[in-house]
Amino acid sequence: MSAAPSRELAWRLFASNGAARLEAGEREYGDRSFSREPLELVREIEEELLDVSGWAFILWSRIHDLRAAVESLKVQAANDTGAAQ
Repeated sequence: MSAAPSRELAWRLFASNGAARLEAGEREYGDRSFSREPLELVREIEEELLDVSGWAFILWSRIHDLRAAVESLKVQAANDTGAAQ
């Protein structure tokens, strides 16, 4: 199976979740966001990007630790296999 169908399904999920977020924002804020000052929107985007980068760092740190643990297990398994021979 090619990666394309998987990407298409991922895109559909992404778009669906994005639409759901827009609808939730519309319910909560109405159209007020469209009349906010552009500078307010820039500040809001800056804050959101800092949040995203912060969460990305946390996830990166956890993945880094997992990779190190897996590599350690691989080395240990290789050593155990070598000792058993």
